[in-house]
Amino acid sequence: MTRSSSRQVQLFDASSLHEIHTQQIDSGTQPLVPYYDYDSSVLFLSGKGSRIINMYEVCYDPPYLLPLTPYVSPCIGQAIAFHNKKMCDVMAVEFQRAWRLSEKSIEQLVFRVPRVKKDVFQSDLFPDALVTWRPVMTADEWLAGSTKTPHFESLKPDGVSALGDVLKVTSVLSTALSSAAALPKSVISEPKSKPAVKLEASLQKAEDIWSAKIKDHTLEQDVMEGVSEEEWTEAL
Repeated sequence: MTRSSSRQVQLFDASSLHEIHTQQIDSGTQPLVPYYDYDSSVLFLSGKGSRIINMYEVCYDPPYLLPLTPYVSPCIGQAIAFHNKKMCDVMAVEFQRAWRLSEKSIEQLVFRVPRVKKDVFQSDLFPDALVTWRPVMTADEWLAGSTKTPHFESLKPDGVSALGDVLKVTSVLSTALSSAAALPKSVISEPKSKPAVKLEASLQKAEDIWSAKIKDHTLEQDVMEGVSEEEWTEAL
């Protein structure tokens, strides 16, 4: 926050503490509280007394902060707390959940990515998640100076296909079909059997099945009596 009440975000290099980028956000009297989602690279910015939660995708190249659609609430917020990734419904393409404290209530927020195909696991959106819901080491190990690497865990539910696997299969099939279409006719061997005979037999069998299911009902007009020949008059 500057002296003119302009709220901004600054990015620094963690190794040298060199300033990389400064982003102006808005104006306000309360400081912005950041929350960084490591798995999706999304930075959430909220402040006490604000109705807006600003979101930015953090990238390593300029412009470093890509603005996303902000969340706007009808009521003023006091604080916000985020869940860990295990609480997200990944099949509904939820990448973050949070609880927002307002003046009179606590509301749950769900952040989703619009995707049409939701019957597969979106592996491009959900890489192996950083485990924050389970400790990597005990307190005694940490006090003893032990160091361990962070743990990562897949969020893919059991029995669900991943989008990457589906795309690989589709790509293999497309390549195979393209290769077959590119072969000259002399390379493609003729089948030993006679498919025309088999196809004709199959069509005849299907026709017999449908013919057996069709019932010959008498129509109402078949039993009606017509007009006699004497009653007809020829119009000139």
